[in-house]
Amino acid sequence: MEKQDSFKIASVRNCDPNLQLRGQSSSRRAKANQAAKIAELRRALELAGLHSLDAQAEALALCRSTTWAILKRDYKASGLTAAVIKRMLSAPRLPREVRQVIEEYVEQKASGAYGHSTKQCRAFHDQFQCDAAGPVKARAR
Repeated sequence: MEKQDSFKIASVRNCDPNLQLRGQSSSRRAKANQAAKIAELRRALELAGLHSLDAQAEALALCRSTTWAILKRDYKASGLTAAVIKRMLSAPRLPREVRQVIEEYVEQKASGAYGHSTKQCRAFHDQFQCDAAGPVKARAR
């Protein structure tokens, strides 16, 4: 009887993503949140009317292959690098809504919300001027 009950629980977890996250480590939840924020970036581009890869790449000021890699569902585990984010934030045609999602991503990654170590967060934060009162700006080097 115990085997049957555990099978039912496993079946429910396979159907409900929220139950799956509840049973995962904090690191896996953090990475899932990071992937969700990148998916939000993809949705913001589409809501801004940028549906083709060429239009998205132009708006983000990135090459097509980089844009495709970022917007693909399973982007690398470390997330967006500071260099890529700086390039996106400097894009002259970046829609306001997309900029807002990127700025939220920077603030969350710098605060450790995506499971990075304190050292990694500090190094990432040092690439930007993160100010709660205003938008994120890339630091001049």
